[in-house]
Amino acid sequence: MAIRFEVLAYYPPQSNGLPSPVSVLDGQGFAWSVAGTGCSGASCGTIDATGRYTAPATVPDPPTVTITASSLVDSTKSVDATVTLSPPQSFSINQTSVEFGGQTINTTSAARAVTVTNTGGTPQPVHGRIGLDQWRDFAFTNDCPSMLAVGASCTFNITFTPSATGGRAATLFFDGTFDEEGATKLTGSGSN
Repeated sequence: MAIRFEVLAYYPPQSNGLPSPVSVLDGQGFAWSVAGTGCSGASCGTIDATGRYTAPATVPDPPTVTITASSLVDSTKSVDATVTLSPPQSFSINQTSVEFGGQTINTTSAARAVTVTNTGGTPQPVHGRIGLDQWRDFAFTNDCPSMLAVGASCTFNITFTPSATGGRAATLFFDGTFDEEGATKLTGSGSN
């Protein structure tokens, strides 16, 4: 991923109250730097003399870096931009939704299986959490190890126990090294 930064020059308002023109200043008039709290040097990414930023191969933790453009003419002038890097999702989920259909309230359905595969480049933890809407009506168990190896899979077995009649919904989020690297929407209907 590469981003091109440009520094804009804002002029004071015109005497008639209309906004003044904005001009793009050539990146050659600035010294560019990149830094982060979870990285140093090239592990934060690189930026060239024209303001072209290239993200690092591995996302730092925390995944934010600050790009600074300092004026070569006036060392008291600089501008910062914070960039949040998003890693590619490292999990492949075999089902993005699970429909339980009708279920008598306060009874538990048969379990439905969802498989999570680590498609990233490093082993990572796998944690599940149910959120949104009627999350209390859904539960899960899993056979995931503490660290899921690259290419390995594990299974989440999900059940539905409606607490009321009508449509019920939630989402099972899969967290790895980063939050929400995958998700499965859960739906069902409670009946008497």
